[in-house]
Amino acid sequence: MQRKPIWIKVLIFGILLNSFTCKKTVDKRKVIECHYINESSKDITIKVFYKTETGYLDSIYTLPNGGNLYQKSEIPFGIVSDLIVGGDSVTVKFGNEKISKFTPITPSPYNILDFNNYQHTEKSEYKDTYKYTFTNDDYLHADDL
Repeated sequence: MQRKPIWIKVLIFGILLNSFTCKKTVDKRKVIECHYINESSKDITIKVFYKTETGYLDSIYTLPNGGNLYQKSEIPFGIVSDLIVGGDSVTVKFGNEKISKFTPITPSPYNILDFNNYQHTEKSEYKDTYKYTFTNDDYLHADDL
């Protein structure tokens, strides 16, 4: 008869121990914010190409002289495809005068597909802000149309 109370005590101890050691898993998604500021003295058109299973999609953004563009995305698995910086290639057109073309591996300090060219601020463990400012240097280093 003594075995039953010991067995119950061991069972209760195990349940209590398990309830203190189990942790609730919370799916935290990373939020990426990108800010683009145009200080180049020219109106800018950004055309981004994204590779898909069936071809390419493109998105066009306009950034007037003195204007800015804001993008925000929740990144579930490191995917940034709905942001400019997540494109497979990009063209940056300055008015009807000059153009720059980049892929993510194009070595240039003016490549907007390279996170290293952004001013980065970590807001929290789950939120990062990136800022790219177009200046006259971006315009001067672009190719003539």
